[in-house]
Parts: sequence; C-alpha cells; structure tokens
Amino acid sequence: TSYLQEGSKHKIKAKGFDADGNSTTSKEAEVTVYRFTPSNLNAHLLTDSTIELTWQDNSKFETGFEIEQAVNDTLFKKITLLDSNKTSYILKGNFSLNQRYYFRIRAIYEGTYSWYSNTVSASLFLTSPTQLTVTIVNDTSAHLEWTDNSFFEDAFEIEIKIAYGDYQLAKMVAKNTINSDIQTIFSPNQFYSFRVRAKTSDIYSGYSNVISSIFQFPAPVFSGITQISETSLKLTWEGRTSFEEGFIIERGTSYSNTVEIGRVGQNVASFIDQGLDVHKKYYYKLYAFTKHNKSNYTTRSVVYSPWYSASFTVSLKHDFAYSLSPDEKVFAVNNPGKAEPVIELYTADYFHSLLRQIYSTDPLVRTTTNIEFSKDGKYIAGVNSDNTLTLWNTNVTAIYKSISVNGREGILRFNPDLHTVAFATKGNIYFWNYTDGSIIKVLNDLETSGITSFVFNQDGNHFLVGGAQGLSLWDKNSWSKIRDIVGSSGYSNAAFSKDGKYIIASNSSSIAIWENAGSTLPKQIVSGDGTRQAVMSSDNNYVYSVSNSRVSCYLLPDGELIDAAYFTDMPTSIMLLNDGLQMICKFSDRLVFWTLKFEWVG
Repeated sequence: TSYLQEGSKHKIKAKGFDADGNSTTSKEAEVTVYRFTPSNLNAHLLTDSTIELTWQDNSKFETGFEIEQAVNDTLFKKITLLDSNKTSYILKGNFSLNQRYYFRIRAIYEGTYSWYSNTVSASLFLTSPTQLTVTIVNDTSAHLEWTDNSFFEDAFEIEIKIAYGDYQLAKMVAKNTINSDIQTIFSPNQFYSFRVRAKTSDIYSGYSNVISSIFQFPAPVFSGITQISETSLKLTWEGRTSFEEGFIIERGTSYSNTVEIGRVGQNVASFIDQGLDVHKKYYYKLYAFTKHNKSNYTTRSVVYSPWYSASFTVSLKHDFAYSLSPDEKVFAVNNPGKAEPVIELYTADYFHSLLRQIYSTDPLVRTTTNIEFSKDGKYIAGVNSDNTLTLWNTNVTAIYKSISVNGREGILRFNPDLHTVAFATKGNIYFWNYTDGSIIKVLNDLETSGITSFVFNQDGNHFLVGGAQGLSLWDKNSWSKIRDIVGSSGYSNAAFSKDGKYIIASNSSSIAIWENAGSTLPKQIVSGDGTRQAVMSSDNNYVYSVSNSRVSCYLLPDGELIDAAYFTDMPTSIMLLNDGLQMICKFSDRLVFWTLKFEWVG
C-alpha cells in the first residue's frame, strides 16, 4: 500500500482497450489529496489538575479525533475520543508533581486514521517565586516583595527563621500576591532569614532566594552639651529612626555603672540633668526605645573643666625672667644682658602701665634668670653676674642690700618669715637674713649633680629639696631632713599644693602627687612629651602641666586628661593667679595670659 502526501495535487486520465488492442484516452482530471492529519498540537497547564490541549483541524471529512497520552514518549494510550471539528480539549486528572506527560492526536474517518500530530508534553510543577527583597521597617514589621512566576498557585507561604534556628511559617497570603508585610517582634542586632514559596492544595513550589538581614536599632547621636549652671547641663541629641517611642538617659561615674536618670517621649531631643558635682566626671548612655526594645546606646562623658582661653599676649625680650608680687598687682621683669633699666615694674592688668624702673650704676649688677618678690612685696631679689644677690626696695627702687653668693645660676626663694632669703646653686643652699645681710645657714653637698627643686611650704617651716637622686623634705627650724620622699627619684620642679596637703613634681614623662608629706607612694599621671612643670589648682581638683608642645589639664583623683592646648614653640613654665581664675604661660620671648572658663565640656 502506498499513500499520497496530504495536500498534494495530482492529474489523472484513463485509457481504454478493446479486444483488438485498440485504445482511447480520456481527458485529464486534476485531483487534490485532502489534508487529514491534525497539526500544531499544544499543551497548556492551567492548574495542577487541568491541562488544555489545542490543535489545528486540517480535515474536511473526519468523523472525530482520538487523543493519546503517555508518561513517557513511547507507551501511548487512548484517553478520549472527540467529535469532528474540535480544536481543543480540557483534560482533568490527578497529575503527579514534576512528572512529564506526553500527548498526541489523530483524526478518524470511517475506521481510517490519519497520521499522528506532533507530540507535545506538559509537566506539573509550581515555579518558585524569585527576586525576593526584604525591608525591616521597624521592630514589629517587615515588608517583602517578590516576583510571581506561577499561574495556578492557591497561595504563598512566607517563612522566617532566627539566626541558625528552624524556619517557621510567618504568614500565608493569597494567590497572585507579590508583596506583603509581616508582623513579628524583631530584636536589635539579631540575624533573620526570609524565604517564600508558592503552593496549591497538594503541591509546593521550590523556595525563593533567601534574604538574610540583621535588624538594626541605631543609637541616637549626641549633638551637644550646654551648661545651664554649675550643677546642671542640657544634653541634646538626634534620633536616627522613625519608629522610636522615646529616649532613655543613663548616667554614672563610669560606663560600667550607669543608671537611668530620665526618660522622654518621642520627638523630644533634649534632657536637663541637675544636681551635678563639679568635682566628678560623668558618663552618659543614651538609648532610643519602643514597647519591645532598646536601641544600641551612644555615649558621652562630661567634666567640669577649668580650662583657659588665651586672652592676651605680652611680648618681652628673649630669655627674660619675671616675678609676680604676692598681692598679684605688680609684675617685675628683668632686662637680660647689660641693658638698663635692670628691672621694670608693671601693673598686673596685662602690663597696662609701667609703674617704675630700677637702674644700677654698677655694670656687674645685672640680673640673671632669677628674680623674686619677697612675701610682703616690699623687696625684689635678683642674682647678678658677679655672683651677688641684690635686694631692691620696690617703693624707692633703690638697692637695699647686696649679699655675696657662690654662683649665679640656681633657684631663688623668699621664706614667709619676712627675713629669710635662700639661694640653691650647684649642690648647696645658702640661707641669709636679708634684714642685716648675715648668713643663717649653709647646707652643703645636698645633690652632687645639682639641685633641680627647692621650695618652701606655706608657713615656711619646711622646704623641699630635689635633684637626680630624688626629693627630700626638710625642717627649717632644726635644719634636719625629715624624710626622703617615697618614689621620687628622677622627679624635679617640686611644689606644694596651696593648702600644703600635697607635693607635686614632674619628670619628662609623668607627674607625681604625694599625700602625707611624701611618706607613701605617689599617684602618677602619665603625661609624656617632656613635661617641665606641673601645678595644682587651689581646690586640688585639677593639675596643669607644661611640656615641650602643650599645656594640659588633668582631672583628679584619676588624673584623666580633659583638655590641652598645643603650640609650635616651647612653653617653659605656668603660674596660676587670681585664685585660679587666670593662668600665665611663659615662653622664651613672651607671656601669654589665659582666662579661666569653668564649664561642663565633653
């Protein structure tokens, strides 16, 4: 049997024969072979139990269509017989997940079958959602968005897990949904993971991409500290979320012992703290909070700083020396070298007025870097280039007394008893009665390498002596050593606190403070940077130091650096005056006056 191709055209003619072999031929007739086989078969999965088949009917005379199905591409079985002229069929059934089904169709005419159509397949599976994104809006809500890649899901399941735990169903949303909010309580700094899948009543898609996120509840940011009074200040800040319900303020004397001192509502960005002690440093923690959580905290420390701002500079000659009268009303400044006048006296209001000048007719009477007011302000002493100590009467600017000394470089001090002046030079200290010029006492060979510290206490009954070997405390009345200051080796520039309770000294890297007249180990403050001198405030709550490049302020008792001023040249000494409300910083060619400003800073 042979078949003609469907749709082909053919010409036919007939030829007849008789018994004698004669023949005759008919006219040609054109014949078209009609198409019989259906084509363009397609299968569309409508739901997890419905497949739609569509095809093209190419026959004009079929009596029906036969549809076959296979679970592989060879073992086809008839599943239905359709009437003629059909071009689609809805197939219902229980299809297995991820199983591929194959289909083909043929036309029927009076027991004759066309060729089979093309074979098509369909698989039952839910396509996973994709492009999941998650935004944690606040500590009770997250917003999710995704792409829906399936067309017959019944719903979507949103799952969440905490850290390394198991996923839990957070919410189920309707079909065709592409975004949703979920409500749960998020904990700050906790790790959360999210995923989504589609589902029907029987099957599930694969999961979407996983989004992992840490819930951040950022701390507010301190924006300022404003002093209200000596015992109160105003804290201000900026919130960093849109969902906080208020702020918590904690305070302590360290960050480890803070306690809540106040709570303010949403959109309030300040708090006034009262009852502060100016002698303490305070540490603050600031949180934002909601009903369920506290944010991370931000910190700020504050201290009542007696810091100084440079307010006036007086330019002087290079390598000058100066002294301030006990009543802090007069400055005495020497004239280095051989220039006249020897000493000039100025008012203490930033050298505003020249009071008088002191001259000398003796070319050898030239003060070195040692000049000093007596404790009653009546005399000025200076050590001269001829190894003499000269006293001038400040009222008449005349030489009151000249005393021979063994040297001109050293430390000059008046005693509060109003008749003793002392000069420490090389390893010796000379004590004179300046009312009659008589020698009172000479202490020899106290320091083989030279004396670097020499100072009387407030009542003049004791004095400190120091050098490379350390500091020692002496009794002026018995001229005997009371004790060596414990742990003082290498310290110099020693001084007493204003009330005499403390001894303070410095070396190149630290500051030492002794109680109990130096009988116990000192409190040490690491200062570094070549510390040259340190002084205590009149209330013993602060230490000021001068070093190679800066003037620093430390808070006692901990010795924490609370402020510093830096310079391009080298300050050499500092002096507090006006009950600590001013400070004078000496440089090689100028005095810089600083005015104290007590305020809470941080």
